[in-house]
Formats: sequence, structure tokens, C-alpha cells
Amino acid sequence: VMLHHTWTYQALAHDLLTLALNRVSLKPTEQHAQTRTYDLDVKGDSFWAANAGRPFPQVAEAVEAALAAYRKDVEAVNAQAGAVGGDTLFDETQLAQGGASDALSRAVAQLPELRKRKQIIDMHTNIATALLDCIKDRALDGFFQLEDQLMSASARAAVETESVLSLLRDPARGTPLDKLRLALIFYLSAAAAGSEQGSIAQVREALTAGGCVDVRALDYAADLKAFSPSAAAAASLMVGTPQRAGVPGTRDQKNAAAAGLDGAGGSHLEKLMSTVVEHGVKGLTQVAQNFNKLIIEDDKALPVARLVDALMENRSPNDTSATGTAASSALATANDFVLFDPKAPKNSAPARASQRPFHQAIVLVVGGGNYVEYQNILDHTKPGRSVVYGSTELCNSEQFVAQLSSLTGREAPEAIAPAVDG
Repeated sequence: VMLHHTWTYQALAHDLLTLALNRVSLKPTEQHAQTRTYDLDVKGDSFWAANAGRPFPQVAEAVEAALAAYRKDVEAVNAQAGAVGGDTLFDETQLAQGGASDALSRAVAQLPELRKRKQIIDMHTNIATALLDCIKDRALDGFFQLEDQLMSASARAAVETESVLSLLRDPARGTPLDKLRLALIFYLSAAAAGSEQGSIAQVREALTAGGCVDVRALDYAADLKAFSPSAAAAASLMVGTPQRAGVPGTRDQKNAAAAGLDGAGGSHLEKLMSTVVEHGVKGLTQVAQNFNKLIIEDDKALPVARLVDALMENRSPNDTSATGTAASSALATANDFVLFDPKAPKNSAPARASQRPFHQAIVLVVGGGNYVEYQNILDHTKPGRSVVYGSTELCNSEQFVAQLSSLTGREAPEAIAPAVDG
């Protein structure tokens, strides 16, 4: 999860833009010479509150819908204000009673709210366009699709090693960090499957050819795998389970065929995204409409979400009602937790005396948390329950890879200058 290129709005902003303390910064562009900053407040920004955890293509549609609703309301206010004193809406009795002035007052009273809505729409249009610029410039759709397949047990075998190495070598696609993230997922997923697919030497060579000089994070993963098989299994948990409802990508060959995502899928998505910069909000909507054809509704709970659900259910260790390997594993893990009841008698041993489910929980991740995990827990929290999520820090992939690199105890290598002929 910490390495996977995500596809939800808030997580994308955290991954691709500078998002910290609910403030996002957009780098200068040809159209905007200065850095733009926006505050994202769930209390004051209804659009952000409703769409932060949604798949990005659906957010693009929501931007267009919000803009259409705003324009409709503006037209209604203009019509109302323009009709004041007219013969069709106000007769002499209404004028004498102040009906026209009341209508004008109501129209004027709506202006601040309309102005605020327009500012919110403009802000999210700018953020969405900046995200799409990053996706297009770095060809992130190709990375996402390969990672999604590698992280799926059913689709992993269909991924050819050369397709991964080719993307790692391609200097025109992705940044060195994008390539390193894919390489780590590729290596760890092979370790989790007990496969020797793609040796560490091949991966290093491909990364170097693609311009990735600092591969210390990959070295750490290799050292961990060599240390012991159990450590390698633990390392594979860093890859996690692909998240989310509504993401473009494939889970297996059948889904890939149904979605039309063959070898040309990446270039097809790139063409779709390239229209956004040229067509503004309309481009966003066109991309969203095409993306929706490729979205696979896959609402899978991540390991933490399954564990939280099992703990809140507070089932008996002998409960056999859990269905599926993942649910059974989460229940078994939950039973390893100790329950401390403040109402229990002193000096009594911790026990699950009551099998009633809990309705409130505070989830604190020791170490790095992320918006994907946070949103996944919220999405899988049952109605009537309240869950608060926290962590030692909220890490994006760049920060997480930097932490893995630092664990090697080695300094980052200096960038190698390209050779110049003559």
C-alpha cells in the first residue's frame, strides 16, 4: 500500500502534490508563475468532504456536475434579479407591498454563497488538472496497472518479467522514484510467491538504465529476504493488498479482457489524459467518461480494515462464522489481542467476558500511516460504528522509500552525470 501508485483523490494529492496539514501546494506552471496553495477543510468544503476518498475519474465527473449546478443557480438568481419591476412577475400590489425589493434582497443574499461555491469549484478544478498533468507527464497509468496485477495473486503469474524491466528501463516514463516503487513491488511480490522471477541483478540493471541511481531501498528489501525466509514473508506485507472501490486496472486475465486492457491499454489511457490540459473541465469529464468504462468495482478490505472489523465484532475465539481465508485470518489475529476492561474487577485476568460488538474505535498505527489505509477503513466500517484513524506520521511513498533507504545505513550515491560525446 505504501509503495503502490494509488487512484483516489486525497491519496493522489498526498502522493503527487505537496499535501501537509490539509494544505496542498501546486507548483508554478506556464499559466501560473507562482506557487498556488489551497486549504482543504472537510467542514467548510463540502466537495472535498464528499469526494476525498473517491476514485479520481469519479471526482472529475463530480467537478463537472458541481459546475453545472452552480451555473444553473447563477442563471436563476440573474433571472430573479432581472425580473424585479417587470410586468410578468410583479404586479402593482406586489410592488406596493415591497415584493420586488424582497426578491432583489433574496437574490443579493445568495451571492456570497455562490461566490464561495465558485471558489471551491475553481480550486478543485486546478487541483484535478495538476494531478492529471502529473499522471500524463509520468505515464503513471502504466505503473498502476502493472503494480495492480503484481499485487493480485490471480493476475501475478500473467505478468511477464520483461514487461516490468522494459518499463523500468524506459527513460521517458516515470521518475526514478516511480521506477523504484514498481521494482520494490515486483521484487517483494515475487518473494511472497516464492518465485525467482526477475533476479535482483536484473532489476538493478534496469533501474540504472532508467536513470535510478539510488537503489538502497531495493538493497534493503534484498537484505531482508536473504536474512531469513520469515523476514522475507514479513517484507512482502509492505506490498499489501490492492485497495479500493472503482480503480482502473485488472485483477486477472478475465477482467483484463473484459476491460479491454491489453498491451495498448497504457497508451490508450495516456491519450485520454492528454486531452485534459487542452480542454479544461470538459476534458476532465471526457476522461472520466472513458475511464469509467475501464473501472472495475473491486471493494477489497485491506488487512488493517479486516483486523479492525474483527476486533470490533468481538467474536469468540471459537466462532466459525467468518467466511473466506482473509476473514478467518483477521479473526485469528484479533483473538491474539488482549482485551482490557476498565469495569472488570481488580486483579482479574483480561478476558472476553462479553461478546457484544464495539461501536467506537480508535485505530493508531505505530509507524507510517497513509490516506489509502485510512479511507479503506472508513469504507469498510459498518453503519452505526465510529472509527478514528491515527498514526505516528502520515507518509507518502517518497517519504516511505526514504525511510527504507536510510535503514541500509549507507549514504545516498551521487547522481551520475550523463556522458558527453567529444
